[in-house]
Amino acid sequence: MSELLNNDIINQVKKLGFTSIKSFLPQSNFLSINNILVNLTKKKKKIYFPTDSTGYLIKFLKLDFKTIFATKMLAQVAKDLKLKEAATEILGQEVKLDTLDCYLNEKSNEEILEWHNDLGFNGINSKSNFYSEASATINRKKIKTNFTSRGVKFFIYMTDVSQKNGCLGLIPYSHKIVFSLTQLILEKKIDLNLYWKLEDLRNLVLQKEVKKLLLNTIKEKELEEFLESSKFSMGPTKDTTDFDLALKKNSVVIFNELCVHRGSAPAKTDRLVLRYLYRY
Repeated sequence: MSELLNNDIINQVKKLGFTSIKSFLPQSNFLSINNILVNLTKKKKKIYFPTDSTGYLIKFLKLDFKTIFATKMLAQVAKDLKLKEAATEILGQEVKLDTLDCYLNEKSNEEILEWHNDLGFNGINSKSNFYSEASATINRKKIKTNFTSRGVKFFIYMTDVSQKNGCLGLIPYSHKIVFSLTQLILEKKIDLNLYWKLEDLRNLVLQKEVKKLLLNTIKEKELEEFLESSKFSMGPTKDTTDFDLALKKNSVVIFNELCVHRGSAPAKTDRLVLRYLYRY
């Protein structure tokens, strides 16, 4: 394990669902990577970097040598920082780099994404797709339909972020709620309902029978803290800055994808991020 990604960091992500680290990349790496990403996103706001041989071949056939060069640099940084090993420790099982991308959010008053968790059923995707992804996540294996699980994200800021300006907000212990709730759905102990949005998730957890079943696997203190923390979702704005992580560029947020989170509007400046996603 790298010095930055020590046991304290690993345990914090396991317990709360997330953590953050300042000055994450070596300065020379950060400057080089930032320069490359700024140039790549001038033409296209979101860039996917290859994570397997097929992806590299496609980029090669398209003569996209700039992306290939950037990918090799990003892969070496991940190796040096031992991101895969850290994600494996967090999830308790061997993982692989499933997605590597970067994207630019231009200055806007539009919220990047409302409070949600990445696994929950949203009513837009089909139920069969939900069950496939949920099964891959809870049972911790790739299934025949090739749906990958939800895992751990390393969310690296290339720009400064602050409250109401592009920062992430994350709710402690929510990853445990989502995991256990999804497990109960797969076991058919409770019916499938909407729970992608925080408001829907909270309403489902508050159901007497659901709450009772959750307490078989979740500490009462953690469940109550989640319910207290999520009260704002029932208010007129359905938002709060209480859980926002204001960070300088070259900081990282490491979080379990089941954790409830929100990206605030980049109201003052553009936001550029680099993401490593590790899954089973």
